[in-house]
Formats: sequence, structure tokens, C-alpha cells
Amino acid sequence: MRKKAARESHFVAQLDPRISRIRDLVNKSRRRTLLASEPKRWHRLCSAMDAIGDAEWAVHAHLVSEPEDAGLLYLMHFGFLQALNLEQDAVASLCKSLGYQNLADQAREQLDPIRQVRNDVTHMTDRENGRRFVGIVRMTMTPQSFETYSFGDDYRGPTPVKCSELSALQHGVLVRILDEVIKLISEDETTHRRDHRAVKLVALFTGVTYLAGKVAAGATRDSSGIDEQFALTCLDSLEAVLAEFERQLEARGHGPCVDEFTHLQTSQARDAIRELRTTLASGTKGIISEALAALLCDTVRKLEDAAASYDKTYERDEGTS
Repeated sequence: MRKKAARESHFVAQLDPRISRIRDLVNKSRRRTLLASEPKRWHRLCSAMDAIGDAEWAVHAHLVSEPEDAGLLYLMHFGFLQALNLEQDAVASLCKSLGYQNLADQAREQLDPIRQVRNDVTHMTDRENGRRFVGIVRMTMTPQSFETYSFGDDYRGPTPVKCSELSALQHGVLVRILDEVIKLISEDETTHRRDHRAVKLVALFTGVTYLAGKVAAGATRDSSGIDEQFALTCLDSLEAVLAEFERQLEARGHGPCVDEFTHLQTSQARDAIRELRTTLASGTKGIISEALAALLCDTVRKLEDAAASYDKTYERDEGTS
């Protein structure tokens, strides 16, 4: 029991927190929409993130298990090597789906020695097109190690395989790769925010409260013709604000499919403007025009709050508090 506890105390789930961070980054609305526009790419990424976590569980289980039965030891070691292989493939797929093919290539190149051990064991009856054959020396098996033999055109004597060394090597490489992925995504988001933070969205709404108030005044049943004409002019100005707000959101990658709620409110405000324009132009004011004006005032306030929220987000670089 002491040996198991010692091994478990040294186990650190190094990949899981990094995958959690990548999940957070790629699930932010703007980036998720960009990735999801290519469904196969998005699905590859989701599968890869899940597979990395699943493989970590398998590697951890191998680390802390202590079976003595030879059959269970075989099963453990076969599964352990396959889990390492799965983890390698998953990290490479994650990098590829995010556009970092160079990192995928690095992972495969640096972890090739582990892949060769896995291939020796899982394809032991036919290596190198029938030139080499491999086996596990049963009597050497322990929960954390075993030896292989190899004969054929390329004879090799007993080769020790220490599982903890394989997992340590793999985790060291993959931690560096995933840290680089996190760095690149964060830098890209920071650059995006810096490119747009100079334009304050809330500034677009300067004076809209006044404009909306004049529309409300012109929409009342006892307003004058002058009030109505000024209200129509204010509607034009409000419509221009909404159009520029949507243009700025699109430029930031926050189109309707990203921030659906904000764009729904913008559409609602535009509909109210259209109905009010028709009502005021025809002179048929009443309870409906007053309700539309109230709806427009409320919606414009909500859009101004949304603009302020965007500005607050863009004031910070990715990863800062």
C-alpha cells in the first residue's frame, strides 16, 4: 500500500487543467463561431479534447494499479501503451484543428520513441514488414515495467520498458505543446482586442437618450406637428446609430450568430422605428405609438448597456483580470 500511495502522490494531472483552459478559450463566442463554421474542424477539436482527458484517466489508472495476475498485467500494459498513443494522436489533432500544424508535427516527432515502443508491443507479430518479431518476457512484468525481446533480421536482446519514464517523457512534451497552444490562442485574442479597443462602442450612443425622449414626446396623442417632425428626424438618427453599432460588432467578429441576443434587440429597435415612422407620418398617434416609443427607449438603453459591456471586455487583454 505504501508503494501505491507514493506513486499516486507523485501523480499530477498535468494535461487536464490545460485542456480546461483551452476549452474556455475556444468556447468564447467569437472563436467558437469561427471554428464551428467548419463543422469537421470543430468536431475534430471537440473529440480531441475529450480523448486527451479520457487517456489521462487511463494513464492514471495504470500508475496506481498493482495487479499480480499475469493476465491483468498484460491487459494493463497493452492498454497503457495504447492510451499514450491515443493521447499523442489527440494532441496532434487538437493542434491541427486550431491551425497549428507545426505543433502537431513537433508532438509526433518528439514522441516517436514512445510510439515505436507501442508499435512493438501492439504489432509484435509483424514489425517492419515481417523483418522483426517482438514479444514480452512474462516473468519480467511488474505493474510499472516489463521487458521485450526481438528477433528476426534485426535481433535485439531484452529491452526494459519503464512505464513511468514513458509517461513522464510524454507528459513533459505534451505540457509544452499545450502551453504553446494556450499562448497562441491568448495572443491572438489579445491582438484582436487591441485592434478594436480604440473605438468605444458606448460612444455611439451619446445623445440617444435625448433622441429617444424626443421620439416619445412626438408619439404622444397630444403632441404638436412640430414634435412629430422632430421625432421623425430623431428616428433617422437612432437608425443610423443602430446601423453603425451592428457594423462595429461585425468588424469584431460578433455578428448575429455570435451575439444573437444583442442583434435580436437591435432588430427589435429597428422594427419599432419602422412602425413609429409610419405612425407619425400618417398622423395616427395613440396608445400603440406611445407603447412603441416606450419599447424603443427601453431597447436603446439595453443596447447602450451591451455596448458598455463590450468596451469593458475589450479594455482587458486575454488572461488579465
